[in-house]
Amino acid sequence: MEEVPSSAPSHEQAEQGPKKLSNEDEPDPLLKWASDQFNRVINEMRAHLLDTSRPPNPRLANGFADWERFGFNSLAVEGATRRGEVLTLVLSATDPGAGRDGLKKYRRVWGVSLGKWFGAGVEVRSEVTARKK
Repeated sequence: MEEVPSSAPSHEQAEQGPKKLSNEDEPDPLLKWASDQFNRVINEMRAHLLDTSRPPNPRLANGFADWERFGFNSLAVEGATRRGEVLTLVLSATDPGAGRDGLKKYRRVWGVSLGKWFGAGVEVRSEVTARKK
């Protein structure tokens, strides 16, 4: 005779309490993906500004000073939404104004890197807000 499993929880299961049904602790997949890709973009910006192994760029007087002044190291993805081919990133920075200025100054390098890591057919829009404390 075949045993039919009982629907009642075993004593061991009852002691563990109810199983978590929601994914509250798991990150939003789009936000996680956007953060991962954004980290790659920041790494390319760092290489562009700080790589001393390349010949000096006459338009780039002091890459380290710009890295610091624009606070590129403080930029982080706080939110991401996608509507069709438009990806909107909400970025945070310790100094949002400086971050916006840096993105504007390096818009060509920034745009190429965004296209590389987020996909050429995706329009990435970003807004820089103050870092949450």
